[in-house]
Formats: sequence, C-alpha cells, structure tokens
Amino acid sequence: MNRPQPQEKNNLAALDRATVELPGWIAHGSPLRVVALLIFLLAAALMLPWHETLRVPMTIQLGSPPRSVTTPQAGVLHAIAVQSGDAVRAGDVMAELGPPGEVAQIRQLSAILPQLRAALQSGKTPMPLPEVTIGGDVQTSASRLAGALDALAVTQGFPVEQRDAAILQSTIAGIEARAGRLQDDILSADELVTVAEEQLRIKTELAERGWVSRQALAEARAIVIEQQIAARQARGRVDEDRTRLQELRLQLERSQLERGRTATQLRETAIQAAADAAGAVSRWRSTHLVLAPMAGIVQFPEDRVSGQRVSEGQEFAVIVPRHKGLSAVGLVPPAARGDVRPGAEVRMEIAGFPAATNGYLVGQVSSTASVAMKGGYQVIMTVPDGARSSTGVMIPLRNRSAAMGRITVSQGRIGSILFGGLLERLRREA
Repeated sequence: MNRPQPQEKNNLAALDRATVELPGWIAHGSPLRVVALLIFLLAAALMLPWHETLRVPMTIQLGSPPRSVTTPQAGVLHAIAVQSGDAVRAGDVMAELGPPGEVAQIRQLSAILPQLRAALQSGKTPMPLPEVTIGGDVQTSASRLAGALDALAVTQGFPVEQRDAAILQSTIAGIEARAGRLQDDILSADELVTVAEEQLRIKTELAERGWVSRQALAEARAIVIEQQIAARQARGRVDEDRTRLQELRLQLERSQLERGRTATQLRETAIQAAADAAGAVSRWRSTHLVLAPMAGIVQFPEDRVSGQRVSEGQEFAVIVPRHKGLSAVGLVPPAARGDVRPGAEVRMEIAGFPAATNGYLVGQVSSTASVAMKGGYQVIMTVPDGARSSTGVMIPLRNRSAAMGRITVSQGRIGSILFGGLLERLRREA
C-alpha cells in the first residue's frame, strides 16, 4: 500500500520548482541604479536642515495692552461700522446703538458745531443751526444756542433798534406836549367851575329873596355840574397820558439797556452755548455709540451683526495695539545657559491660541542674564512684528500673557550634525 507523502514535503518541492519573477529593470542588470537612487536619497536627507530647540516658558510684556471695548448701554446694534482686522483711531465710531434718525442729527451737529464756534471766535456771521428733535440735554442746549444766535443777530441789526428808539422818543415828546395842553385845559376847567359855583351862590341868595326864579337856579346848578364833569375828564386824560408816558419811558430804557449789551458779550455767550451743545452731543455719543478708546486693530470675540441685542457693559470687541518692540521674558535652566546665544531665533506659541490655526510669534534673543535667579537665567526676547503671527493673524495679546517659546540653540545640516561629532572624535583620538 502506498502511503501519502507529507504535505510539508510537497510544499518544499513546489517551492524548489517555483521561479521567482523579478522586475525586468532589476533582472537585466539595473541593481546599480537602485543603489545609486538610494545613495542620492541618503545624500538629500543628509542635506536637510536641522534645528535643535530649547522649550522655555515665557511671559509677554506689553507697553500698551489691548483694550476691551464694551457697550455703553443695553440696546440693539443698528449699524456696525468696522470689521475684524480693520484699523481704527481713537474716537472712531465702531457701532451705533441710537435710533438712525437721532444718529443722523448727532452726526450733523458734530459737523456743524466746530464750524459754528470757529465762525463766532473769528467774528464772522455763523451759519444757522439745524432743527433738533432728539430731546433731553441735546435739545435743551441746542435751543439755548439758537436763542444766543438770535440775540446776536438782533444786535448786529443795530440800526433797526436805533430807529425804534427814535420812534419811542418822538411818541414820548408828543404825549408830553399833549399833557401840557391838557394841564392848561384843567386850569381853565377849574376856573369855569369856580365861576359857575360863584354864580350859583349868588342866584341861591337871590332866590331866597324871591328875585330869581327856580328855573334859573336849576340852570345855574346844571352849569356847575357840567363844568365839574369837564374838569374831571380833563384830569382823567392827563392821568392816562402819565401812565402811557411811564410805559413808554420804561420801554425806552429797556431798549437802551439792550443796546448797551455789546456784540462782544453776546458773541461770548453764543460761544459758550456752542461749547455746551458740543458737550451734550459728546455725552450723547458716549451713551449711544460704541467708540474706539485707542488706535489699533479690531478683533471680535464673537460674530457681530446689525439687529443684535446687547446688554450694558457687554464686550463688543478688542482693540489690539500695533505693538512695536514687543518683548517676552523666560527662564533658561542653568545647564542650557551656554547654548542660548543673542540673536538666536525664538518661536512663541501663545497660550489659548493654538499654533495650528493662529501661527506663532517670531522673535530673537536679546540678552541673557549673567546671574541666576529663581532657579534659572533670565532671557529677554524681542518680537519685531509685534502681535502679528507667522500666519498674519493679529493675536489679541494681554500684558503678561503666557507663552511657550522654542529657542534655537543649534542648527545646521543633518549630515554635518551626524558626522561632525564623529570626525571630531576621530581627530581627538588621532
């Protein structure tokens, strides 16, 4: 009986019979090319740059830290005037919280008031003030300014006041002349009353004797009464003229006092009123507009859109100053102090801003302390580009922000680093 052969031997026999098929460019004498390719790749790898770095915790130092911009009051953002990355100056309007109509009036007043004050201070005729319907302190101060400008305009029309004063004086002179004539009439009336009373007395005596009739006596009494009424009327007309004279004299004195107020005084009053109106406008702006407190680059902590409701004191944006001469301070371990040299490159990753998305700050070692303190040597780094990272992002740095720095302590080619030490050792042994 034939026994079956083991499967293992069958596999080995099959392997002995198998023919390994190699690629044609190797089977036809191309292994030298493979070796050459490998040598080329190795040489290229040895030429690659190599940086040895030292990780050092650092603290950012700013001359002027970023400023947080908050909303002055609760409300709705009617308009946003800036975008993230925009450059602003101190006082620029970043957003509007006031109603659009009031904002337009404030914008108009803000443009007119400086021109108006300049015209008043130079003695020129000021331009008219626009109508203000905002209400509150702004409208009150604008109304006072309008009144001061009207008074100044009246004073500048001084010839009209002179003509009015001349008319008053002429009227007073006419009434005084008429009062003199009325006084003469009163004297005449008093004399007529005296004559009529004397005649009445005589006729009364004659009537007692029966020499004068009762009708004649009654006529004499009527004449006395008539003359007395005429005298009283004359006195009444004189009293009316005296009252009228007093009123006209007071009006004339008032007019003269108004003329006594010089144009300079009224102009100073108008200038002060314009300053008060400008202050009211400034206060309105501070409560209804989001203003930039400093110059720098705008960064929004979150998206801002028109119509968004905000609360009082809410952070609206952050202004990052354009830092020049930004610096950072770190402590180098004593063992690594000799490896850190002035001018060495430093790459700083800011805490809270991943380098993968925000990049890193690039600086240089400025100086290294010669005396150890707090377990290390203090190293000062400068950052010429300020808060702008390697990817162009303006990082909103704050004073004493934490960072992790990588200081380049040695650099060169991989080949020189690998073989440099070997050659140095061979040289020493030789």
